[in-house]
Amino acid sequence: MPALTLMFVAPPALGSYTASRDGAAARVEHSAYKNPLPDAPVAPLALEEFIGRSVNGPETLRGRKVRLLGFVSAGKSPDTWYLNRLKLSCCAADARTLRVEVHGTEAPDDDSWAEVTGIWRGDPVTAGNPVPAMEADAVKPVGQPLNPYHDAPPTDG
Repeated sequence: MPALTLMFVAPPALGSYTASRDGAAARVEHSAYKNPLPDAPVAPLALEEFIGRSVNGPETLRGRKVRLLGFVSAGKSPDTWYLNRLKLSCCAADARTLRVEVHGTEAPDDDSWAEVTGIWRGDPVTAGNPVPAMEADAVKPVGQPLNPYHDAPPTDG
């Protein structure tokens, strides 16, 4: 019976409730984060790349404006909130939370999708502070992407 139910009634997408239950940032693979960002006024990045650069190539983010895409969840204090992506390898049970703490703008509603433009705050990402933070100067509400579990940079289209 449960299998038949799942065939005919799709469960809701994972969202802010799931993201808020994961206390740490997802581990990201060390990659070519030492390479500079594209030469543009604003660099669109996937959350995983932003997180990876904040840990493994912070010099590439200093002073650079970036644009990120994700869904919103409440922060640990009233003046912060999180931009999240959930990345799946196989199924919902293995979902990894990718999370960036946002400062400087009012939080949109939980579970809403947004593009956030701003700069990395430069706070070290450590075990005690496992989530990179950004100072936002613009938040644009957007619709949920076709594949919300594919962490891709925002596009202009």
